[in-house]
Amino acid sequence: ISCKLDSFERKICRPEKTAVLFIGKDSENIDNILSALDELQGTLDMDITVLDLKDDACSELSEKYKIDREATQLLVFQNCEKVSGISLEGDYKEQVAKLKASLEQK
Repeated sequence: ISCKLDSFERKICRPEKTAVLFIGKDSENIDNILSALDELQGTLDMDITVLDLKDDACSELSEKYKIDREATQLLVFQNCEKVSGISLEGDYKEQVAKLKASLEQK
């Protein structure tokens, strides 16, 4: 998957929930985030795709979907809509628990 809108939208415009991990331009703890990813996939029970927002090709995508390119965040999409999301700056475990709870309510 890339930041090109057609590639991105093919992935998120499905009836299944799809999580996308956006790595912000200012992210320093990439290793921590990637190790959290394995845990997240088990916890959330869905595909997680990773996009690095440093790439300028992401500017159109970030504008269209209102994604902050500076911050690292995990967003969940379904049928082209953003259904939920969390910031992965700081204590992500607490955030993941909140995300999981919010997804279970839907």
